[in-house]
Amino acid sequence: MKHHRRSIAVLRWMSSGAIAMGLMGGLGRTGMEAGAVASVMRVSQQQLAQASSGRAAFDEGMRLYQEQTAESLRAAIIKFEEALKMFRAAKNRSQEAATLNNIGSIYDALEERQKELVQRG
Repeated sequence: MKHHRRSIAVLRWMSSGAIAMGLMGGLGRTGMEAGAVASVMRVSQQQLAQASSGRAAFDEGMRLYQEQTAESLRAAIIKFEEALKMFRAAKNRSQEAATLNNIGSIYDALEERQKELVQRG
């Protein structure tokens, strides 16, 4: 969680323009064009939005998981799968791994081990 907060803080700082201003000040030295800086900024903002959406789905999946009913566990899988798509799009490998682990744990709890193996494979 501590690492996640730090990553979000860094991405927010990046998207605030602090890095872009530093890069733009050195454009003449690096040969980087303003369009390239803007492109990096867009990617950072998109990844931040995807990571944030993924985190919301992940948190909802955790809430459902903690209810420990068959119905809530199946609903948690759906939320974790949503989160997984977002984390993959944001290239957040640690959250992707945690999400896959949670999905596998739920399939194990539901005694659906074959799906667990397919999901992880």
